[in-house]
Amino acid sequence: SDRITTDSHDSRTLRTGSNAKALMEERRTQGDGASLRYQMLETFKQFTFEAAHQTPPYSGLHGHSFTVSVYMKGTPDPRYGWSHNLDQVEHAIAKIKSRIDHKYLNDIAGLEVPTLENVTCWLLAQISEVVDGVDRVQVRRGLEGSSEGCIIHAQMKRIAS
Repeated sequence: SDRITTDSHDSRTLRTGSNAKALMEERRTQGDGASLRYQMLETFKQFTFEAAHQTPPYSGLHGHSFTVSVYMKGTPDPRYGWSHNLDQVEHAIAKIKSRIDHKYLNDIAGLEVPTLENVTCWLLAQISEVVDGVDRVQVRRGLEGSSEGCIIHAQMKRIAS
């Protein structure tokens, strides 16, 4: 499988899950003899893509430059200190990016109505299929200081009404 995951501490990305709580309770000794508890680590990967879309009757055909931030949580590897090997994450994301970069989003399955919110949800679903520990995805369009965007969290809780 191309899914980025492993249940052991090695040079690959760690799976967060049932073993994460136990790992957080372990201690490791630093070179100076100090002990530290494992903590949850948050790592992010950004990428950009260009795409065209339309959302009739609200807009005609137009395009955007999008910036995507993918936030991942996991337990630090005792040797490398990372929770996710970002080279592996970049490779997995590149396959997804190739499906949307310089494309007409309306033609992509699941993005027939490619609003900012739907694109963000679609990216979360696609990336979560190949990378464990995805906590949230943020999609922005526009220039820094005058952009707009959407953030979706992987585990949304239903609010009682």
